[in-house]
Amino acid sequence: GPSIGEQLKMNPFANVIGSSAVRETSDGHGMVAIHTTKADLYSRLWCVHEVAEAVEQPELELTAAMSDPYRDNMVEKVRLMLSRGVAAAQSLEAAAITVKTVKARCSRPEDEEMLVSQISKLEDQFDHLDAIVASFRKDCLP
Repeated sequence: GPSIGEQLKMNPFANVIGSSAVRETSDGHGMVAIHTTKADLYSRLWCVHEVAEAVEQPELELTAAMSDPYRDNMVEKVRLMLSRGVAAAQSLEAAAITVKTVKARCSRPEDEEMLVSQISKLEDQFDHLDAIVASFRKDCLP
C-alpha cells in the first residue's frame, strides 16, 4: 500500500470532512473532538489542524465529547478564578480553554514540517488557530 507520506498527499482528512456523508444536510453525524484528562488534544498539531479545518466547513457539525472529570475540572477552574476577581481572559487561560497552538507537536517530524508550512501561510498563523480553538472550547462548555 501507499506510504504515510503518499497517503497524506491525498489529503484524507479534508476529503472526509468535505464529504456530504458527514454533513447535517445529509443526516451525517459530523465530527467529535474527544477530550480526556489523560492527554491534551491541543498538544497534538494534527488535532489542532483538524479542529480548525472542521470549524471552517459549512454544514459540518463539530462537537466535543468530554469525560466528566475533564469538564468539571475546566468549569471549576474558571469559576474559582472568576470568583476571585481574575479577568475572564486569564481565567480561560488558567482552565486551559485558551491554548497556544504554536506549542503543539507531531510525532513524525515530516508531519510537523508540513503542517507548520501550511499554518505559516495563514494571515495570523498560530494566532488564527488559537482563536478557533478557544472559540470552539468556550462553545462546548456547559
